[in-house]
Amino acid sequence: MGSQKANCLRRGIRVVLASVAVLFPIGIKAQSTDPVWVPGSSQKVCQLIGELDHQTGQPTVSQTETNYGLSENDLGSSFLHNGKLWFLFGDTQPTAAFNGKPNAQSNPPRTPADNDAIAFTSGANIEQCLKLDFVRDSIGAYQNPVVLNAQGQPAITLRSFEIPIAGIDVGGRMFAIFATDDNKVTGAPGEAGFSTRSVLAVSDDDGNTYHYLYDFSAPPCSLCNGAKFINVAIGSGTDGYLYFWGSQGGTGYRNSSVFLARKLASSMAQPGGMQYFTGLAKDGVTPNWSAAESDAIQLFQDVDGTPPAPNSCTGELGVDYNTFVQRWVMLYNCTDKTPANPSGIYMRFAQQPWGSWGAPQTIFNSQRDRGLCHFIHRAVTASSPACDQAGDPGREDIEGGAYGPYFISRFTTGDAAHGTSTFYYTLSTWNPYVPVIMKTTIQNAGQSAPVIGLTANAEGESAAIAPNTWVEIKGANLAPAGDTRIWLASDFVKSQMPTQLDGVSATVNGKSAYVYYISPTQVNILTPPDAVSGTTQVQVNNNGAVATYAAPTQTISPSFFIFPGGYVAATHVSGALIGPTTLYPGSTTPAKPGETVVLYANGFGPTSVPVVSGSVTQSGILSPLPVVKIGGTAAAVQFAGLTAVGEFQFNVVVPLSIPDGDQPITATYNGVTTQPGTLITIQH
Repeated sequence: MGSQKANCLRRGIRVVLASVAVLFPIGIKAQSTDPVWVPGSSQKVCQLIGELDHQTGQPTVSQTETNYGLSENDLGSSFLHNGKLWFLFGDTQPTAAFNGKPNAQSNPPRTPADNDAIAFTSGANIEQCLKLDFVRDSIGAYQNPVVLNAQGQPAITLRSFEIPIAGIDVGGRMFAIFATDDNKVTGAPGEAGFSTRSVLAVSDDDGNTYHYLYDFSAPPCSLCNGAKFINVAIGSGTDGYLYFWGSQGGTGYRNSSVFLARKLASSMAQPGGMQYFTGLAKDGVTPNWSAAESDAIQLFQDVDGTPPAPNSCTGELGVDYNTFVQRWVMLYNCTDKTPANPSGIYMRFAQQPWGSWGAPQTIFNSQRDRGLCHFIHRAVTASSPACDQAGDPGREDIEGGAYGPYFISRFTTGDAAHGTSTFYYTLSTWNPYVPVIMKTTIQNAGQSAPVIGLTANAEGESAAIAPNTWVEIKGANLAPAGDTRIWLASDFVKSQMPTQLDGVSATVNGKSAYVYYISPTQVNILTPPDAVSGTTQVQVNNNGAVATYAAPTQTISPSFFIFPGGYVAATHVSGALIGPTTLYPGSTTPAKPGETVVLYANGFGPTSVPVVSGSVTQSGILSPLPVVKIGGTAAAVQFAGLTAVGEFQFNVVVPLSIPDGDQPITATYNGVTTQPGTLITIQH
């Protein structure tokens, strides 16, 4: 096609181009021999605890309030025992009543000194979530585990921040590590501290009772720091040893290094025999061990800031050996931020339990990976309007966050021949105070096969895609190394949008999509206009190598195009950009009440004029008109229709009653609403 038409088309989608986040995903760096995280692949599978899913509003699989008198909790370290998968949950909140009987923490058989929960499941399909059952008390509600001494009395307290940490089956017996002796900094009522001692207990009746065996990790004095194995992950070696990765509690909680110890599995029930890793011998291969916990050295050093400076950050952690990539994999929550890694859930790899451990990779960041404003609550403040309904009642001003990444090892899948693996893990979100099940895909370094981690609406990042919608495909090896570009005038042939760029193409349900942007980690397409439903196969072909992904689809997937900061892509009728003056200094200005503004949107479905597949022009009116709300108030919609390929334009009058400031804006069409968290700036 001629360059004039191509330039017109590019001007027509100038708002798409302005959304930098769509085009340039965050890069991933790791040691060259380490497997790498597949961008986009870290996704929520389901909410594990609670009555209703805080994101969807639908009942959870387990409906724990109705079935077990359990309102909320966190953590969820898991292990196999007697053919079932067991979960250890911390700091659990009961419902006020259950089966017509009092069920509060102060009501017998509960006691204020024990507030955790133990669950199990025989569920085989984690993608459909896991239906839990719980160890139950005398009224049929979930039971709080108690660790008993030889006299049958509680050996430890299990109050807030005193929790079951990790478990393992050894010889058919259930062993569990519990953290206790919460160290409050000042002793002020309600002030959060964390455990300073951990103990090992055993249960020979499937979690109904636990019996204290010995202190697993203890400080030199009561309630002080020094114990290095308060948060613990357990792994079985091939050498007869159990390996324990630990981090500190007390004032070292979530700013700890990671340490390593081991013990013969055959002596798990007896005290003593622990060996603590102290470094490598002179040959650089053989590990050295000590009988003294104080000799244990850190396995690696995390860093924070720009330029990066040493800063340990580990709190909760999970470790598992992945046979598909033949590496030990460690996950831990870290608040450090560097140019290479945003804060969130970090992942490291090692060939041996002691390392060397490779560079961290952030596999989940709550903003980047569809957590915040989706299933993790964003705090509501004067400058940050509500963007979700996920928060717990009365905690609207409290920001959620991701922590407690514990592998659910039995469901790890993969392809050893191609060096790929998908693993599942629990993740707690603080607000809402529940654990969810997550999944993440990794790929061995040096692999050239493309892998898709995610398909989603290119703006709202709704997982459901739709016809004639701009969609992002995230993954690895999606385009030749170093090949990053958008379509050019030379890519258009006979007035048709390109179906491939540099040998990179995509199909949706077997129909060619129109390729706008390519890079090794992201491809952006306009889906074909053909109707789709249910689950649809999306394929990316990188010069003959093909990756396939099963994507949920629906008739529409509405979203606003957005500028950085979540501001809606909008203009005054003059064409000047709308936004705070600081967004694009000299170019953006706020909208005024009573003013007609022009909004740009994606994925609203068929219009009065059928879309011709591949054509560089699209038009038509939406009927009925979408319902647009600014600051919760309905705005008059004067026009809504397609004005360019995949680009809807809405002419909307700002209500006179809207106050100054950043106001939330939504558009609802056929019962589906645009993404949460979108803003428009208003100023009288």
